[in-house]
Amino acid sequence: MKCRSINNVIERSIPLKRLKNYIKYFKRELEIVKPKTIVALSEKTYAILKGMLATLSVRNVQLLKIWSYSYAYRCRKREEFEELFKRLRNTV
Repeated sequence: MKCRSINNVIERSIPLKRLKNYIKYFKRELEIVKPKTIVALSEKTYAILKGMLATLSVRNVQLLKIWSYSYAYRCRKREEFEELFKRLRNTV
């Protein structure tokens, strides 16, 4: 799921009204794709997806989180990222 910001401005938090608009699209994506696992690429995304899955009463989807590749390299967390990725690969 990709949530675009208004006028290409990155927001620090997504207003509840906009988040509610995404839920109907997210629900439809889940119906079409029927994923077994969803991987969130940040803590914020993980928290949002966890809330959305709870709102939709989705229980058969595993939600995992990992840093994005660019964040790990930019913040000099390459080794930690690679270890997280290995664990993620073994989980899925």
